Amino acid sequence: MTSQYLFICDHDGVLADAKYPIYPHMRATLLEFKQKNPHVIFAVASANPCSAEYLVRLGLDDIFDTVWSHRCKYPGFKTSVVTCTRNIPRIRSKFCSWRSKRSKVDVVVWPLDPAEEDIWACAARGEELRNVKEIMIPYLLRHYAHIPVENVVFFDDLVENTQSVEKMLGVAGILVDAKVGLGPEALDVGLQRIVEAITTEASRKWG
Repeated sequence: MTSQYLFICDHDGVLADAKYPIYPHMRATLLEFKQKNPHVIFAVASANPCSAEYLVRLGLDDIFDTVWSHRCKYPGFKTSVVTCTRNIPRIRSKFCSWRSKRSKVDVVVWPLDPAEEDIWACAARGEELRNVKEIMIPYLLRHYAHIPVENVVFFDDLVENTQSVEKMLGVAGILVDAKVGLGPEALDVGLQRIVEAITTEASRKWG
């Protein structure tokens, strides 16, 4: 039986940009990779509670198997997003409708533990600010506990996230940057790097 692998991607800056969505041929490349490697589980771990909506809009919901996000209230979020993050039942209901009618994506939204619920308030009080991905990814790893940690790869566009996850969780972190230069052509180059990183890492692991 072929071993399963788990590829976890950050959302903002890796899969999509607010101005420039993923390009059709990039989607085709990812879809081809997914079809050739059905033993790879594609997941999104994002602090953006609208990540599932973006996946549907970008046409990636037949590629990614699961989306994990939480209601962390980032400063600078648009009002509509902040409103959603304060109303978990509304989000859960909205995501379930996508799952049953529009999407194959299994969406999981959960409130953080009370001690971690508002990490920005903790930071304001001078308490140590834990890396968001250190909080989120353990939930995801427990869900896929049958997959050994050496078969898990995490893609992020922030080096502090990849390093933190590597150090704390033992998960391989791959730094990718979709924000190279300005304009859709530059972003396209960044997305191509993501595909290359995924295929290179897969080749390295599978020989």
